[in-house]
Formats: sequence, C-alpha cells, structure tokens
Amino acid sequence: MARERVCDQCGRWVADKETLYEMDVTLRAEAPSVLEISEEDLESAGQDAWNEIVDMLEGMSPEQVEEAVDQVHETHRFLLCHECRGVIHKILRRHRIPFEP
Repeated sequence: MARERVCDQCGRWVADKETLYEMDVTLRAEAPSVLEISEEDLESAGQDAWNEIVDMLEGMSPEQVEEAVDQVHETHRFLLCHECRGVIHKILRRHRIPFEP
C-alpha cells in the first residue's frame, strides 16, 4: 500500500514528481547518570520488591502506562512538502545550539 503524500504541516497533496520530506522527532529522557544494575542487585531486591512493582504496574490505566513510556522515549514522523520543509529548516537554524569545545 502506497503511503499517502500529504504534508502533515499544511495538509497539501504532494505530487509524485515533487520531493516529499520526512522529519523524525525523538524525545528521550536523559538520565542524570548511568544506572547500572548487577545480578546481585536483582537478587537482593527480593520477591517482595518485584511483587510491589508488578502491583503498581497492574494498577495503572493504559493511559497512565502510555504517559509513563512517553516520558522516557517517544518518536514522531512527519511528512513535509518543500515549502513547509523550508519553514522548519529556518526555525532549526535560528535555534541551533552553538558548539563550544
């Protein structure tokens, strides 16, 4: 099945002869430090700790689970026509974070 060639920003149909741009946006939580869990950590947590975690997860609604997942990692893909790609490009260049070694 062919993917529909509609710009997600302006809604315009993008003809086959025109370039359609894909923009991927990823939002990830950055951990303050790397969390390393050893086999000993897992073993010492005990069954009660695991049961508590399972009970907490079972008590969450699907919406709460989705929100918790989204707070850690989410990705979105947008299709853009040439004009909207240009607008996004200008915004990104204007807000570029300068690199300082």
